[in-house]
Amino acid sequence: MIWILLSAFVLWTAVFIFIDKKIQLEKDESNVIQDQKEQFSLSVIIVMRNEAENILRCLSSIDAQVNLPDSVKVILIDDHSEDESANIAASFKSNNFDLIQYGLDVKSGKKHGLRLALSHVHSGFIYFTDADCQLLPNVMSQLYARLRSGKFWAVFGPVQLKSKSFWEQILSTENLNNQCVTEAFVKYRNPIMANGANMMISAEAINTYRDSLESKTESGDDVFFAQKLGEQATCAMVSNASVWTKPPADFSEFCNQRIRWAAKSIKYPSKIAKTFGGLVFIINLVFAISLFAIPFVNGVFWIVFLFGLKTLIEFAYHKRWLYKYGIRHRLYVGFILSGLYPFYVVLIGLFSTLGIGYKWKGRVAKR
Repeated sequence: MIWILLSAFVLWTAVFIFIDKKIQLEKDESNVIQDQKEQFSLSVIIVMRNEAENILRCLSSIDAQVNLPDSVKVILIDDHSEDESANIAASFKSNNFDLIQYGLDVKSGKKHGLRLALSHVHSGFIYFTDADCQLLPNVMSQLYARLRSGKFWAVFGPVQLKSKSFWEQILSTENLNNQCVTEAFVKYRNPIMANGANMMISAEAINTYRDSLESKTESGDDVFFAQKLGEQATCAMVSNASVWTKPPADFSEFCNQRIRWAAKSIKYPSKIAKTFGGLVFIINLVFAISLFAIPFVNGVFWIVFLFGLKTLIEFAYHKRWLYKYGIRHRLYVGFILSGLYPFYVVLIGLFSTLGIGYKWKGRVAKR
């Protein structure tokens, strides 16, 4: 048991070293600032459902973007909202972009909304975000500054969680893991994750993105796109072009979100993504089992020692990564997250593997 645990510890430490080495690879060309207007066509795509509380803040943050080109259209697709989202959005007046709204007719779901939006885009660059996101003023100009080089077909930016309460800080730190994994594998030239709430693509990538919408899952257009793109072209990460969104309100909403994310992993086209996901699950399963086995095995000292050392290593890296992204949390948050992480990973992994359904935007998804 101890040797298995030691092997898991070594592998887990290697994972953190790999991620940290990749995300600290700056000189990051993403810091090239687009400081003047250029003439190019930009379409912004948002699919919304029941976002009456958020849509005006989202549109306002788009309107406040610096150095937007003269030709910008925001294509807003309403996915059968049951609140006043569509009417509230229609009331928004902008001097910097044209707002075009459509509603889904019979079909529902985000992917159908994205297909409809793409049918109205014929050229130029496309920026994707979500209706509950707020963009920093330089997000689009920073992404475009990287994309215009012609070296990349897609550029991703971080999606950070607003965090005031203790619960929100826990989720924000956990979200940081996903963000750093995304950046590390993008820089490794084998993207396995992405977040479609902060993504810009070139015209060359449109067909690849359309293909990613054909996966038989409720969500995952962004992840499938990133993995398919990795087979054809290169993409980049712009670490200082963040959007902000609200974290899940409670534990139930958090579990629903993570089960939805994990559920699509069995259909990943990337072998690297499947291997990495399986490795993370197995390592954390070993740590979780070892703690439960303490009353029944010898070597209790080594189990506690290795688990404690793992927690310290994770805390040290989390501290570095929080600093990199300009996030300030209470120090003990990282310790608590590291202690809970193995059990959370195993729980979500088992739930998604067993085909347990989840709720999303007021709908129940059955698998």
